[in-house]
Amino acid sequence: MSRCFSEELSYIPDLSREDQTIEYFFGLRSDRKEDRKLCLDRIIKAINLWIELKDEDEKAGNLLTAHLPTVLRLSHECPFEDVQHDFSIFLHDLQRDSVEVPRLLRLGPSAFIPPAEVVPLSTMDKEASGMFVDAFLNDCRVSHMVQLMGYHPSYLEQFVKTHHFVMRGDGPLPLHWRNFIATMAAARHSCGYLVSFQHLEFLEHSREETWLRDMALAPKKLRNLSDLNKTMAHQPWLLSPSHLEVLLKPGKDSWSMSELVQAIVIMAHYHALSGFALGCGLNPEVDTAMGHTWEQPTVPDWSVSDTETISPASSVTSHASTVVPNVPSLVTNGLSGSGHEECASPSSSPTLHQPEVLTLSSSSPPPLPDVDVEAQQEQLLREMFEQMNLVRSSSDSTLTVEESQEQFECESLLSCEIVPPPVKTGRVQCPCPEWIERFIDDPDFAHEDFALRGEYSGIMSFRYFDYSWEGHGFSLVNRLYTDVGTLLDEKFQRVSSMTYNTFGNEVNVDTLPMRRAIWNYIHCIKGIFHDDYGYSEVNRLLPKTFKTYIKNVTCYPERVGFMEFFNCLRGFQHSEQVHINILAMEARCQAELLYALRALNRYITLST
Repeated sequence: MSRCFSEELSYIPDLSREDQTIEYFFGLRSDRKEDRKLCLDRIIKAINLWIELKDEDEKAGNLLTAHLPTVLRLSHECPFEDVQHDFSIFLHDLQRDSVEVPRLLRLGPSAFIPPAEVVPLSTMDKEASGMFVDAFLNDCRVSHMVQLMGYHPSYLEQFVKTHHFVMRGDGPLPLHWRNFIATMAAARHSCGYLVSFQHLEFLEHSREETWLRDMALAPKKLRNLSDLNKTMAHQPWLLSPSHLEVLLKPGKDSWSMSELVQAIVIMAHYHALSGFALGCGLNPEVDTAMGHTWEQPTVPDWSVSDTETISPASSVTSHASTVVPNVPSLVTNGLSGSGHEECASPSSSPTLHQPEVLTLSSSSPPPLPDVDVEAQQEQLLREMFEQMNLVRSSSDSTLTVEESQEQFECESLLSCEIVPPPVKTGRVQCPCPEWIERFIDDPDFAHEDFALRGEYSGIMSFRYFDYSWEGHGFSLVNRLYTDVGTLLDEKFQRVSSMTYNTFGNEVNVDTLPMRRAIWNYIHCIKGIFHDDYGYSEVNRLLPKTFKTYIKNVTCYPERVGFMEFFNCLRGFQHSEQVHINILAMEARCQAELLYALRALNRYITLST
């Protein structure tokens, strides 16, 4: 070797491990173009050097493999045009010089919403643009989750504040422990998007890679959370002081009260966030293992007539993401799949900055929408709109607690008729891939309807006015985990009041009855009874197909696929589709917190 590798890279951090890759790009987290330019030049110079030395030094090859996926991500997903442009040109030049570079597996943040219809990172909306820039300056990325929430910047602001505080702010738990707990929580619903993302974050904060390969190698104190984790995720009404006593009792692996409260908040947050990620079909982040491929493009065996028959303009195809052909199916890897592929040009290499034409794989395309089904959906939306008007004008303020309880029990039983959709070929998470399953203790433990609680029939419904978030949960969590109660409360208030007064194509609509019905229906599924609410409104406002989607997102999100999303939410604007999923996420999060905090409150009472 003509030059000493360590001397050439003396100005570069020790990034021989893939897990530290993102640190090298932190210089791009500047709102000054001059600073970003210095970092861009530095990264490009280093990568060119690794290319020159990779055949002679294994470390150079490892660094190249570790860093190019992040370059690919930033060439597509960065709120700063100069970063996107320079990295796009750089990757194109590498392709031209026959250097092997990674390629995208998916376009856009969602497999369910067309990339062109998601709020772009270059949006002219100042509020959304400011949130995207802030996210990048903090994390050196705008995650797919954040970009999809960009439809609702006022909510996104509060969500990001809470999320960053819980995962990166002050608190008793080390950062990598928070990531590991989040991984355990997301794994309960086989949410590959969040599990893979948390792997990146874990390795950014820790060198304990073995924890991710074998959960048995993680501290017993963390593993002891498994029972609490599964109960909160699937049957939170079973939570009792005994679940917490086993964790808090003195001993080598005991939890402090403040540590446990932070863990509870993380688990509730990530259980609910799994529903949002899967319900909206979030695509893997580009620089995670399932977000890109190193395989070279080949020409798929599609005829011109196939492309003309099923085009991106069709109402089903336009809702899916793009996938490159001839790569291993994502069905076996626990991540979103849509059946759509990228068609590589037979005459030249694809340009990374300008993705190829979208088309459907000939293997298993989703059926095109039937005209009659479209008409039925339009009629359904009209009926929902009319029912909202009727509910507003006929609200029964004289409903007694007994009558409300009777309606609640009736609605609970009706919700049992809604069963999870059958496992379909081409959808994800079934069976659960090994790299997710290793974080799941007792995989057979799953959701069971509260109304059919069998041997636990003695467990009464959770009466909200006896233990409410505002009157009880908020003060307890804020006392044991400073400031998080305030942030959670502001987030719950923001989502409950958020409206744009639209409903499909209708404008100037008071959507409060609909938002309240979704929230209270989810609490009803979880066994929480609001005695000031008439549950007959749920049946009037939410048709069965809509309730089916809501229940699946809340209880079985790993089984929600594109067709469930499309068939239920067709006719709504994309921002409304995301809004519905946000409501479901926050209602579930609050429900889990209420059960866990009530159990903790009882434990404290019994201990004093």
